[in-house]
Amino acid sequence: TLDDVAAERIVSGRSWEEFCDTLKAAGAALTFPGAPRDAFNQAEGYRYLTRLTRAGLEAFVEHADAAAPVIHRVAHETVKLGSDNPDNYYQTARLN
Repeated sequence: TLDDVAAERIVSGRSWEEFCDTLKAAGAALTFPGAPRDAFNQAEGYRYLTRLTRAGLEAFVEHADAAAPVIHRVAHETVKLGSDNPDNYYQTARLN
């Protein structure tokens, strides 16, 4: 079953390894040609990446149980989605 596959990936450490590899690959985008290479913009790029990572973990790990939904904000003062509207109040919840 899918639950068995997920459990095996967690126990073996494969899920964690793939998560870390994906995060590392995303960080490599900061060195693409044309990306600003000064310290300030590089730091802002890593800051943005870590904030998106935190938002993803909150949405898909911390608040992932559709049997116990939690309304939470996906974009706010410290998590920007890149083009979020300051007049909107972004909320979501997983429902069954």
